[in-house]
Amino acid sequence: MLVGRLTGFGRDYSIASEFGLTELSDALVVLLVFPELIPQIFLASSLAVSLVKLLPKAEKATHLFSSVIIFFSIPYILLASLLIAVPLGILNLVGGDEYLVANLGTHHLFLIACITFVSYLSIVICGGINAYSKFGFSQSSVAVLNLILIFTIYVGEGSIESFIYGLLFAYVGRLMWIMVEPKARTLFELPTSTDAAQLKVVLRVLLTAFAVSAVMLGLNIVSRFISGDQESGFASQVHYQLRVVDMLVGILSAFISVVWLPRLVTCSRIASAGFIRLYSQGLRQTFICVLFGLYCLDSALTFLWSIYFNEFSDQAIMQESNGAIISLFSIGAFSSFFGCLWVVKNDWKTPSIALALTLIFMMFTTNVIGVTEIVLVASASLLIALMVVLAANAKFSILIFRQAFGSDWLVPSSLIAIAGLLGVEQLFMTTDDLGYLAARRASMAICVVALLSYYYTFSKLNGEGAK
Repeated sequence: MLVGRLTGFGRDYSIASEFGLTELSDALVVLLVFPELIPQIFLASSLAVSLVKLLPKAEKATHLFSSVIIFFSIPYILLASLLIAVPLGILNLVGGDEYLVANLGTHHLFLIACITFVSYLSIVICGGINAYSKFGFSQSSVAVLNLILIFTIYVGEGSIESFIYGLLFAYVGRLMWIMVEPKARTLFELPTSTDAAQLKVVLRVLLTAFAVSAVMLGLNIVSRFISGDQESGFASQVHYQLRVVDMLVGILSAFISVVWLPRLVTCSRIASAGFIRLYSQGLRQTFICVLFGLYCLDSALTFLWSIYFNEFSDQAIMQESNGAIISLFSIGAFSSFFGCLWVVKNDWKTPSIALALTLIFMMFTTNVIGVTEIVLVASASLLIALMVVLAANAKFSILIFRQAFGSDWLVPSSLIAIAGLLGVEQLFMTTDDLGYLAARRASMAICVVALLSYYYTFSKLNGEGAK
């Protein structure tokens, strides 16, 4: 996953450094997002999640898989027809405008439809092979896609047409890489009939899985739709902002899913002492990660924009969004961790209500009030969802917060360390070199977190040994 996200940064860097915040870069971002966003709208990601849950339990797994793929291929056939018939209307959904449509011929629209369908197949097949614990292989396919696309960007002629062909090569290359895995090849067979009962189970699981990704999906649709009415470069700006947040929160979420969620699930019940102790420890560590992230991120983001863009005006525009990005990262980190609670409880009602409220809030603030600062809207929306989850588990939340922050010196020690680092910087270590500042803050944060963690872990072990 980390390699895939890092190559994704390389992909964004290639587009940003080559085209800046321009009308052309907006068009390329729309073409880049379309093959991934449209499958999300048609529940491809949720379908992959449901397959992970259902395939190992199905008696005829390959038959079910093939039936589902054929059933969900129908929307993409309709999409291809609509894209050729009303390209502006369809592309407006993801921020496309007259400039993009004016540079697309009928054969380009057909290629975009094919790329989108290949993207759908890749997502669903990855869900199928994940069901057999092939997570590393499916994640590596994203890196393959990004590397091919980076290569085509640099060898291409810098036009919309060459970018479309580059996307086609990248997505076909990803699909071919996935099909190298033997498990992927065994998932296909031509179904003679569809098992209605199994398909009904898939659709039921889809509703649950879709609730998890509804906020990000709604956010993307709203942001892309608004982008079409803004000045040149707006779609690119929003894209890079959301990509940075997605990587930061995604890495932390992956850590939570791998380290904390399995340990929490093994507890006998949520009210048990073991669960409360583990949950408090995880919340405390999430807070510390966010705290030191706040210390590092502003300088790191400013340095990132200086690498991405050659024009100082573009760098200044992106720097204005640093606060919103940091806010969304902080709220997203806590939302990811508290999401473990309703996963462990198997409570899908609370997050569904929370996600519905956030989508309503996003639509109201962007379409009725006219707010165009998408990342700030996302921060407020995610905060609403977090408050709903905390309120629904008020008694447990109070207990956890008291346990996490009232009975351990690690958190106050971290706050003191941050204050000390900032003080030392102001007195003795001022610099105008963005790269040096970002690297210094990151390295100092890592060292301080390691020292504090070692000290409190070592002292705790010594205390338990003495007893």
